[in-house]
Amino acid sequence: MAHDDQSQDDPHQDEPGQVRPGQEGPHQDGGEWQMLTTKLADWAASDAPKTLWKQLQSPLKALAVLLGALFVLRLYAAVLGALEGVPLLAGLLELTALVWIARHGAPALLRREERQTLIDQLSQRWQRLRQ
Repeated sequence: MAHDDQSQDDPHQDEPGQVRPGQEGPHQDGGEWQMLTTKLADWAASDAPKTLWKQLQSPLKALAVLLGALFVLRLYAAVLGALEGVPLLAGLLELTALVWIARHGAPALLRREERQTLIDQLSQRWQRLRQ
């Protein structure tokens, strides 16, 4: 009789049919994984993934373009930051531009017809900007 009194007072004693966590009972076989894989296989076999891909295709492309542009801008900023740290680089680039203008731009501007073509193109662009 003492055993019956003790089992009623012990809150940790299992009732019949109750299974503690970590223990497997006679009717429990852990079929959650099988159920999950079955549901995923059924979903993949249906038309749902294709329709989901079609719905998300344009937002994904926009996101990819945005991330690509962000990456290019970050890379460009890093290159400019690295070039800024090189001493005398700005002066060398200005000198390079002046040499290019002297060798290629000035002779073209000395010829009257090329100079007139350049002036006409610039005035057309200015008129388009003003409209």
